[in-house]
Amino acid sequence: MLRARPGAGAATVIALTPAGFVSADDPVRSDAADQVLADRDEAGRQLGRLLVSREFDDILVMLQGHDLDLLDAIAHVLPLARTMERTRNSRLQQRTHLRTWLDRGLADGVTMAQGHIRWGKVIAAFYGSLGEFTARHVGPAPGRGHLVRVETRAGLATGYAAADGTPLTPEIIVSSKAKLRPAMATALRAFAAATPIMATARAA
Repeated sequence: MLRARPGAGAATVIALTPAGFVSADDPVRSDAADQVLADRDEAGRQLGRLLVSREFDDILVMLQGHDLDLLDAIAHVLPLARTMERTRNSRLQQRTHLRTWLDRGLADGVTMAQGHIRWGKVIAAFYGSLGEFTARHVGPAPGRGHLVRVETRAGLATGYAAADGTPLTPEIIVSSKAKLRPAMATALRAFAAATPIMATARAA
């Protein structure tokens, strides 16, 4: 799931094995795999060596039970980051949490708006609103999929561009209903962070 995302090569993935903390990119040696982690101090040293001289924007911990207790005991080794989260849920919930966490990540040069999205439903139309923008599921798309339109009070949200000048498309085709909410949320955050310069230029 992580490796399929753009920029995944910049991520640091660390796994907790019976021998302690290891880089997920390096295979565990057979002799190390047979060892048992001696104590928390050694675990702290292992984790510290894997994190040294690196800068992190976000940290997600996905451990359970005694493993999570171990990390809590050596949490001082973790560097400060803008977002630090942990989960102790079931495996299925952890995967959902990871997917949500990855969806929030931004590549270099990408700007997305924050804030609470208000969700609602009118008759059969599902919609979400953020700031002046509303993303609305308007029904089946021509051909296959589902059509979502991003609108303002003036109508279809045309003439908006991302921070790098890329025009934003106010009509989006989503492959399935299960993907409607995340697709609409991404569109709303992109439009709320956009600039209407293109629209202004046409009006002039």
